[in-house]
Amino acid sequence: MKSSNPSVLSNEGKGYKTEKKGAADEEVTLKGTVKMGDYAKARKFAFVVLAESEMGPTKEFALDQVELLDDYYLTAQNSDIEFFEEI
Repeated sequence: MKSSNPSVLSNEGKGYKTEKKGAADEEVTLKGTVKMGDYAKARKFAFVVLAESEMGPTKEFALDQVELLDDYYLTAQNSDIEFFEEI
């Protein structure tokens, strides 16, 4: 594989976070070639490596600590519960 920007996404496909707060997301292309005998096929894969977020680390929490207030999500939740109760 060959990366268009190895400092953001390595040739092996490993992503690196930017150290700059407020930096923009980075578009990177990985180009790979598969060879078999005399046949070779190249293909490009486009990725967006997200910039560092202002959000801090996330915390895990129990689902019983979540309260749904939006009607759309309440309806969806109730439909899911009904579906699984019928199984």
